[in-house]
Amino acid sequence: EELDVALARVRVCTGDTAHALDEWLTAGSMSMTDSGTALRQAAAEVRAALLALAADRLGAPAEDLVVEDGTVVAPDGGRVTYWELVPPGTCTQ
Repeated sequence: EELDVALARVRVCTGDTAHALDEWLTAGSMSMTDSGTALRQAAAEVRAALLALAADRLGAPAEDLVVEDGTVVAPDGGRVTYWELVPPGTCTQ
């Protein structure tokens, strides 16, 4: 929801505490409460960063852009996808 992409597009890589946050304990229901909130906040920050990149690419203010399933659309009809802004394989674990 935060990224404005279809759930089918989302790939989750399981964390390795040597490379990711160490929650100390991941048993029980608190993991979803704690990690889910952190993941949602991170996704919102990523969306804002992607909109900033799209604004530069499309020459439109970020607040005027609309996201439709990972495609950023400018008022003039210009489009760019998240995947064009940050191609797959760009990020590493």
